[in-house]
Amino acid sequence: MAGQAAPQRGSQTSLGPDARYERIWAGFAVSAAAVWIAIAVLRTPWAPMLALTVMLAAFGGTFFVRSPVSTTKGRREYAAGAAIVASVVLVLVGMRQDLDAGLAVIAILIASCPYVIRWVGAS
Repeated sequence: MAGQAAPQRGSQTSLGPDARYERIWAGFAVSAAAVWIAIAVLRTPWAPMLALTVMLAAFGGTFFVRSPVSTTKGRREYAAGAAIVASVVLVLVGMRQDLDAGLAVIAILIASCPYVIRWVGAS
């Protein structure tokens, strides 16, 4: 049977309540980030914010590249890293507009994080 292909395995995702809670929590975290990005875009002068975001994203994207940049995989890693850095910059700029609310949201997200709950429960 050496000429036959091995059967493909499906993804092994758990469908229990923990996985459901993680998906719901991730949705809330992404929604909170989107709100802070929207606040940054609406309340900050566009030229300085654009310059800051582009410069930090262009520089920060290099930290995510593991493959040679001349390959497609390397360029994809750079683009993903630059997008992550740009998102973090915009979230931080948005949080700075109302720092108390931003810190409260971060504290709530950290306290309700599934990994933190598991870590505290294991202690």
